[in-house]
Amino acid sequence: MVDEVNYEVEWAYWIDINTFELIRLKKAIPLGSVVLTKIRGTTDKGVKFVETEYGIAEESGVRDVSKKEASKILANLALEYMKRNKQWPPDMTIKDSFKDGDIEILFAPSEYDSFNLKFTSELVNQKPIEFL
Repeated sequence: MVDEVNYEVEWAYWIDINTFELIRLKKAIPLGSVVLTKIRGTTDKGVKFVETEYGIAEESGVRDVSKKEASKILANLALEYMKRNKQWPPDMTIKDSFKDGDIEILFAPSEYDSFNLKFTSELVNQKPIEFL
């Protein structure tokens, strides 16, 4: 069984599912990791920008996902991390709480990248605030 996948692009990072660190891609990515591929561009007026595409590392390669889907994957991985380590992953803070009891957590692994992770009672099998 393969436990990592090769991914060769000019500029990308992956989120380590065990530590939640953002790691610069060298060549291979562990399966299940969320991947952030950075693409440099220039507008018609000459303004430079960086666009981020998201993916998930699978045996067949890196599958493109939306940022919303990447956030759902990260919420599940964060839940596993919390259960395993009895603490929050790094770079996470409560962003908002809702009347229905759901909690939104901001995960900001870098100055330029952030994800809104929604913790619902369905996800944690209890009221999220009690779990957190």
